Amino acid sequence: MIDVHVHFLRNAGKYTFELLESIVRAALENKISEVYLLEHTHQFSEFKQVYQPIARYNNYQLDWLSRKMGGSIDNYLNFIEMAKERKYPIKIKFGLEVCYIPQSEGLLGNILKEYNFDFLTGSVHYIDNWGFDQRLSFGMESM
Repeated sequence: MIDVHVHFLRNAGKYTFELLESIVRAALENKISEVYLLEHTHQFSEFKQVYQPIARYNNYQLDWLSRKMGGSIDNYLNFIEMAKERKYPIKIKFGLEVCYIPQSEGLLGNILKEYNFDFLTGSVHYIDNWGFDQRLSFGMESM
């Protein structure tokens, strides 16, 4: 079996082999032979311009993006480079989950050309710039 959508979910920009190895152990226990680890583009400042239409939609989304966009993609890339030097009993691939935002499609394509990931997963989390899968607390919407 293959699991092609496992978020590594950085911890304040720190990727650890302890977490990676726990993912490998869990995969082995569940007879998974291949794992695709990925991070959301909205986590990385290099993609900030891509999310400008989303940030302008309302204050909630601006705040949400400000909290999620925690730093540079460099930490992730450095970790990937080190992880690929190690041997694991399962196949591991690294990639990005890329949000489709129509107004930013060209910009996104240009940014992605700079990187060489094993895979990219496209996703739709916004309709007409509204983050339909974000949880809104009563009274926090400011549309």
